[in-house]
Formats: sequence, C-alpha cells, structure tokens
Amino acid sequence: MLHVKKHTPLYIFLFAWLIINLIQSAFIGVDGDEAYYWMFSKNLAWGYFDHPPMVALLIKFGEFFGHAPFFTRLGTVLLTTVTAGIIFHGLPERLKQPKYYVLLFPSIIICNVYGFIATPDAPLFFFSALFFLGYKNYLEEDNIKAILFLSISITGMFYSKYHGILPVVFVLLSNIQLIKRKSFWLIVFIVCVLFLPHIYWQYIHDWPTIRFHLFERGLRIYKINFTLDYLLSQLLIWGPIISFFFYRNIMNIKSDDKFMKAHHFNFWGVLIIFLISSFKNHVEAHWTLVVGCSFIVLLMDIIDKGDEKRKKYFVRLATINIAFIMILRMLLLVPGFPLDKINNYKPFVHGKSWADSVYKYAGSTPVIFTNSYILPALYNYYHPETTTIGYNTKLYRKTEYSINLTEDRLRGKNIFVFNDSASIKNPIIVSKFKSGDLIPIDNYLPVGALQVSWKSIPKILHAGDTIDVDVSIKNTGNHAISNDGRLSLSYSFSKYSYIVEEGKDVYPLSPMIWEPSKEISIPIKIVLPITKGANRLLFSINNGILTGNFASQYYDIEINE
Repeated sequence: MLHVKKHTPLYIFLFAWLIINLIQSAFIGVDGDEAYYWMFSKNLAWGYFDHPPMVALLIKFGEFFGHAPFFTRLGTVLLTTVTAGIIFHGLPERLKQPKYYVLLFPSIIICNVYGFIATPDAPLFFFSALFFLGYKNYLEEDNIKAILFLSISITGMFYSKYHGILPVVFVLLSNIQLIKRKSFWLIVFIVCVLFLPHIYWQYIHDWPTIRFHLFERGLRIYKINFTLDYLLSQLLIWGPIISFFFYRNIMNIKSDDKFMKAHHFNFWGVLIIFLISSFKNHVEAHWTLVVGCSFIVLLMDIIDKGDEKRKKYFVRLATINIAFIMILRMLLLVPGFPLDKINNYKPFVHGKSWADSVYKYAGSTPVIFTNSYILPALYNYYHPETTTIGYNTKLYRKTEYSINLTEDRLRGKNIFVFNDSASIKNPIIVSKFKSGDLIPIDNYLPVGALQVSWKSIPKILHAGDTIDVDVSIKNTGNHAISNDGRLSLSYSFSKYSYIVEEGKDVYPLSPMIWEPSKEISIPIKIVLPITKGANRLLFSINNGILTGNFASQYYDIEINE
C-alpha cells in the first residue's frame, strides 16, 4: 500500500499523458511520413524498403478499430505511455523519485512529439526502455528469464529501426566482460534466429535497404550547417531549457556502477556516431531518440546527486519547459495559427484538404506522383479507395514504391500525373500544402520490371572520351511489356545525391513486346564527363513524359585524365 501511495504521482501522470496524446491524435491530421508508414501497414511483411516492420504492425493494430488519425496513432500513444512507465521501473531504486520524474519526462520535447506521432521511433523508444530494464535484471540475475527478456527486447529494437543496434554495441563496450558469459552467446543466437525472417525478406528482395544505404544513396556536398544543425538540435530536442541544465552537470557525474556506465556509453556513443555522420550528410534530430532512456536516467542521477538548490533549480526549469510545450501543443490545434505556415507542419493542417482537391478532379482515375513518397501516401491515406504510386526518377531516390508491385495495377489504365512544377501559372489544384496540375496519360505502361545491365566495363576511362557500350535490357517481371514507341534509354552521371549530369544522347527503343525473362542487347555511345575522379553511372528507362528511372544499379567508375 505504501508503495502504491508513493507512486501515485506517477500513475496520475501516466493517465494524463495518455489522455492528452489521445486528444492530440484525434484533432491533428497525419504527417506525410505517418501516411507512408500507414501504406506499409496495408500489406504487412517482414520488411520494407526504408524500415523493418514494427511501425507497420503498430499502425495495423490501431487501424483494426477504424481509419482516422486517432486510430492510426492509437498503438503509438498506448506504447509511449507504457514506455514512460517502463523507464521509471528500470531506474535504480535510489532514482525512483516520482516527484522529479513526472516533471522530467513531459519536459522533453522529443517525447512529446513522438508521444503520438506514428513513426518507427515510438517502438524503438519502447524496446530500448525494455532493453535497459532487461540489462539491469541481467546484471542482477543471469537466468533464463533475464536471457529471454533481453533477447526479445533486442530483437524488438532491431525490428523497429536499424540503428537499434547502437545501444547494444555501446552497452557491450561499457562491459566487455559480457562476452565471457555463455548466456551472452545464447542471447546472440536467439536474437539471430528471431531476426532471420527479416534477413530472409532482404535476401528475396535483393537486399534493397542495404544496397540503398551502402551503395545507392551517395553523398551530399558537405555544408557546415549539417553539423551545426545537428549540434543545435541536440540542445533543443531534450528541453530545450533542461538540456542546458543536463549538459552543464553531466560532466561532473561519474559512476563505476555497470548499469549507469552503460547509460553513459550509450548516450555519448550514439551522439558521437551521429556527429561523425553529420560530416557526410544531413542528420535528422530525432535519430538520437534511441538515447532517450539514457538521457532520462542520467538526468535523474544528476538530480539525485545534487543539493537542494540544484533540485529546486531543476523543478523551475522543468516547469517552464512543460508550460512552453503545453502552450505550443494547444496552439497546434488552433486553425489558421501561423504555425501552419511552417513547411514541415503543412501536411498536418492542409494535407486532407489538398488530397480532397486532387480527388475532386481525379475521382477514381489513378494518380502518379513523381519524386515523392509523401504525396502518394497522403493522397491514398485520405482516399484509401484510390490507386496511386510514387514514381521515382534519378533526380530523387528509391522508396518502398520502387520495390512493391503497385505499378502493375496501373497497366493499361488511363491515369493522371501530378505536376507541381513552380512554373505553372494557373494550377488546377490550389492548396496551401501543394498546388499543381494533373496531366492525363492514356494506356499507362509500367516499366519498373525493365532492368538494364552493363557487363563489359572498360578498366581505363579518360575524361571527355566517347566509348561504345553494349547494354542489356531484361524484363524481370511476370507480365509482358508492350513498348508502343514511347520508351527510350538514357544514362547519367552523379557524384552526389540529387545532383545529376545528364548523358548527351537518348536512345529510343524499338516497338516490341518484352515477354517475361526476355533480354535484348543494344549498342549505345557514352560520353564521359570532362572532369576526372570517381563517378557513378546510372542507366534509365524514360517512359513518355516520365523521365529516367532507376533501371540499373549504380556503376562506380574512375575517370582519368
């Protein structure tokens, strides 16, 4: 009874947290990423192009009860509420102080954002909390219960997001003696077995995620803003006010305790990994949510080891932070408030009206959206009866639409292509989110199954030279492809993502019927770039007004003088 009474503030907070997030879920439209993950949930699988399947399963749970933002986010809201309880339960006994914890958790901005937004971050946060609870138990008792608990939590992190491996790595580095335990290797074995279905999915789909991140994604021209934005974001997402309190005091907090040491390693290790990544590419602020549990535990340690003055200081800062966040969350519910002019927030507010405008014009006619995974997902979310795809060209990147079979459903149908070019003077679709025209195409011809390969790559290539190349084009699909003369072959070079140097020529493909597995070889000339160095060569199929796609792998070539 005393235990229950002591934790009454925690139970009140968890109930209030649940209600607030349910209300927020019901009255704000979905984000483009949420709609994209909802698209995953329509066809449950062991994997998807961008992510493992946990987010799809979580959304599917809520959608069992209905289709609306409230239901799409229901699993996330329930899970993050449970997560808050698990993190508290996983604290060392000396840190289980509800009066501070109930101020700390809601004062963290990123916990508020992903308290109701349906993304892979919510299950990752949940399973990382389970993982540290399991690790705490494992340090205390090395038995089959602790082994299974830890194995399931690690597997859950892996099925949520790929960088769920980071807490495992840094906890191991904090206590390398773990490898001497037989139970450690049993955990490794169990996790590998449980994760095999996803590995098999990657295998039968030709490792799309690995190929994209390691070979196809490319680099961006480094900008100092990549690193500065990352550093600033790590100040803001944890507070922002209490983050200064945290960073000011954390350097003075040391611990030889293995459990607390694990949290130190996880927090700083993950932040350093993404800091290094920022020197190559843009890093999203929320990618570090995987250290959210460690941030909370370490800050509770700072509070516990502080004097009364520090504790009172924290209470004031946390209260200010909570007030600021709650005002902001309420303002998000106010129609017409200036926040809806922020680009990243527009889908929440204007996504539905935009989708309704497109549907009003297109009706049951399928719509293709080029170089976006957000637009087709949002349109389909608000009008699930429609058929739509994201058509990715070499100016963009691959997505789930690149590997699923939705394009085949458009075969032979009359469709629209959404054109959001800024040069349109009088768009048909006028929206604060995305204006544009709908361009009709008759008898649509899917070409995603046409794969181009170059088998004889010269070893020595000189800048500006023209080389003769024989390329093969194969129909890797299950349906015949009838080219009526609208298809052509092109090539392009790139050093960086989204920066493409078009080839000099386009080669029309003769009218023919490509039966499944049929392969033809055609000769073309390739004009090499005039600058030396590493380049990536890509072959594309142009489909009428739809420009070159990803019809081949990237060929890494080195151009000499």
